[in-house]
Amino acid sequence: MSLMQYCTKLLLLVSYIFASFGLEFKLISNYFKTQHLSVITACVCNRKDAIFLARNLNAESFRSKVHTPQSNDNLEFKARQYEQGIYIDLTCEYNQKLMETEYNSMNTSFKWLAWLGKASFNCLDGSFIGADTDMVVATEAGMLYEAYRISLAHPATVNLIGNWTSSGEFTIGPRPFRDLSGATLRGSVYVYELKVGKNNFSNIILNKMIEPDLDIFHRYNFALEEELRFIYKYNLQPVFANATGHLLPNGRFIGMVGDIAENRSDIGLSSAQPMATRQNVVRFLTTLQQMKMIFVMMNPKTVGTYKALLLPLSEGVWATLAGITVATVLCYHFIQRYSMNRQDDYEISAGVVYAIGLVAQQGIEGKTVTFSSRLMSVMLLFLAIILSACYNASIMNGLLTPAPIKIKNVVQLVDSHFDLGMVDLPYLTMKDNYELYFSKKALKKIFSTKDSIVDIQSGLERVKNSKFAFAAEDVLIRTETNRLFNNIEKCDIKELEITRFPLAMPIQKNCTYRELFTRGLLWIREVGLSKRLKDHWYPEPAFCLGNPQFINVTLEAVSVALLIFLFGLLLSMFIFLGENVVMKRKMKRKGIIKVTRIKQKFNL
Repeated sequence: MSLMQYCTKLLLLVSYIFASFGLEFKLISNYFKTQHLSVITACVCNRKDAIFLARNLNAESFRSKVHTPQSNDNLEFKARQYEQGIYIDLTCEYNQKLMETEYNSMNTSFKWLAWLGKASFNCLDGSFIGADTDMVVATEAGMLYEAYRISLAHPATVNLIGNWTSSGEFTIGPRPFRDLSGATLRGSVYVYELKVGKNNFSNIILNKMIEPDLDIFHRYNFALEEELRFIYKYNLQPVFANATGHLLPNGRFIGMVGDIAENRSDIGLSSAQPMATRQNVVRFLTTLQQMKMIFVMMNPKTVGTYKALLLPLSEGVWATLAGITVATVLCYHFIQRYSMNRQDDYEISAGVVYAIGLVAQQGIEGKTVTFSSRLMSVMLLFLAIILSACYNASIMNGLLTPAPIKIKNVVQLVDSHFDLGMVDLPYLTMKDNYELYFSKKALKKIFSTKDSIVDIQSGLERVKNSKFAFAAEDVLIRTETNRLFNNIEKCDIKELEITRFPLAMPIQKNCTYRELFTRGLLWIREVGLSKRLKDHWYPEPAFCLGNPQFINVTLEAVSVALLIFLFGLLLSMFIFLGENVVMKRKMKRKGIIKVTRIKQKFNL
C-alpha cells in the first residue's frame, strides 16, 4: 500500500469518527435544550471526543465540564438549586464502572442522557440508577429508552419511549407511569401494645374496631404505607421487630432501624423519630405526622372562687378606692367635729360606716346638715356609681365567658404550686429522652414529687383530684381524658405543649426509590388522604359541650363575704362585751361620785 493510499484511509477513518460523534453531539445539544438545561457534565471515552464536545458545547452556550478516563481531576456531582444535565458514553468500560460507583447524582436533581451505541443494557444492572432516576438511553439503531431500577436487587428496566434521526432530531412519546412492577419489598413492623400475628398483622393493624386506642402513630404510618403500596404496585413481606430503633454501646442499632441498616428490611412500616444517630445509618421519607409531648392539668379556677370578687378591679383601682375611703372618713370626722353646726355623731367609727355605705351604695343614713359634708357625699356617690357599673359589668362578663387561663406555658407551670409527673413509658422514662424534653428545673420538680412516674390512668386520676400536671404524648392523653372525664370536667382541662418532633418512615440509606416515595407522600397530602387518615386514627382533644345547667352562685363564690360577716359579727360581740364592762365601770364611778356629793350636801 502506497503512502498516499494509507493517508487517504486514515483521513476517511478520522472523518467517520468525527462525523459519527457529530451525530451524537446534535442529539446531546437538542435533548438538553428541550429539557431547558444549561449546565452539562459529560463523561466521554477519549480525549478527542472531549475536545470536540467541550468546544461545541461552549459554542452552544452550555456551561460544561467534560471528563475522560485520562482526567486527573475528581469527578463530583453536587446538587444545586437548579437541575443539571449529565451525558455519559457507555461504550467504554471505564464509564460503565463509573455507573457502578456513582450514587449522589441518581436523583431528580439531574437528567441523564446515556449513549449505549452497540453495547448491551446489561451494563446498567450493576449501576446505582434507581426508581426515580431520569435517564434516557440512546442506541446506535436510533432508539431512545428510559432506564431505571426498582431496587438494587433488581435488574435495570428499560422501556422504549422514542427514536432519533441522523440529523439529531428526536421524538419522545408519553412515558408510562413508573411503579415498582410488582416487586416485593421487605417491611419492618413494630407495634408496642397491639397484639398481632405474622399471618393477620395487616388486618389487625388497619382495623379500628380492634383496640382503637393502641399504637395510633404506628397504625397511621402503616395506613400511609398501604396508600404507597396501592400507588406504586409492590408487594410486602413483613419483618417483625422488637423495638423502633435502640442504639447499642457498640454503635449498632437493634429493632426496626437496625433491620433496615443491616439490609434485613427495605422499609419501616412503623413510624420513627428521625434522630441524628439514626440518620447516620438510614434515611427518612418526608414527615406527615408529629408527636407532641404535653402537660395536662385542671385549669386553676379564677371566676367562681373567692378571687372573683377582686378580679374585676385592678390592684391600683382597689388601692385608690381604699385611699379615697380613708380620706372621706377623715373629712367626715373633721367636718362633723369642728363645724359651727356641730353634731354629736363625729366619732371615727361613725365616719367609717358612713364612707363604706356611700362607696357600697347601701344607703346608710348620715347626719350631714352642712353644705360641705353634703357636697363630699355627692362626689363620693358619683365615683361609686361609675366604679360599681364597671365592677358589675366585669362580673357579668366573667359569668358569660370561659374562665381565663392563669398558667399559659410550661415555665409558669414549673413555677406554680402544681406537682409534676410523667407517664411510665420508655420514650419518657429513659434518661436520654427525658433530658431532651424537659428543662433541668422541670426534672427537679418531677423527681421531687412523690410517685411522679405512674401509668396513664393513675396520672389522670391525680390530675382530676389534685393540683397535679401530668406529661405524656398528646394522643395517649386525649384518648384517656375522653374516656375518664365527664363533660363538666373536660371544660377545665388545660394542655401545655412541652415539645414536638416529627415522625417519619425509615428506608435504606442507598434506597433507589426514596424520591419516588417522597412524591407519593406529597401527593397523598395534597389530595387530602393524609388528613382523612389522621381524622380516622387520631383522637380529638377533650372537648366540652358547655354546661346546660343554670349558672348559680356557689357557696365558694360568697365565702369571703361570709367570712368577713362572721368576723365582723364576732368582733362586734367582743367589742360589745368590752363596751359593757367599760360602761359598768363608768356607771359605778358615777354612782359613787353621786352618793359622795349627796353626803357632802347633807353633811352626812
